[in-house]
Amino acid sequence: HPTVTSSIISHGWDFDRIDSKFYLESNPNVEWSSTDADRNRVISCVGLLCFVFGIPLTLLIVLWRKSDALGHSRTNRMLGFLYNGYESRCWYWEVVVMLRKVLLVMAANSISWTPLAKAMRLVSLGLMSLALHLLMQPFEDREFGILDKIESWSLGAFITFPLIKLVEELESSRH
Repeated sequence: HPTVTSSIISHGWDFDRIDSKFYLESNPNVEWSSTDADRNRVISCVGLLCFVFGIPLTLLIVLWRKSDALGHSRTNRMLGFLYNGYESRCWYWEVVVMLRKVLLVMAANSISWTPLAKAMRLVSLGLMSLALHLLMQPFEDREFGILDKIESWSLGAFITFPLIKLVEELESSRH
């Protein structure tokens, strides 16, 4: 899912600035304002709606409809891979993880007016993800909550790298 998301975004929205104009990174002959770029963005939007957001939304609807029967063996065999390992109150958390990955790919690959803007998007997404995780603590409490701790540390580590980039960009803009 994240790989296809990255591909969809890179073919429609990943433009680089060259001499005050924006060109598609995957094909530098395509300028932002060209009809080819417009076509790519339309196709990309269809892909984003149908695949990138459509799959998580479909899974959420299916899980929501079956939320009263998640403990039944038939439902568990069919959909258990989506909610096993999470607290029963967080049966939807795998969809949250999928959407977080989509947002991460979008933040990393969409138009970057400046490296500072990209770093700010990534730090913001990381902080929101960490706050949501700390608020919900979605994993089952096996082994004294080790999975929640590992996820918290992982999100903290993720925040560190764009934060370093953000500080570097701020420092270079001051000089």
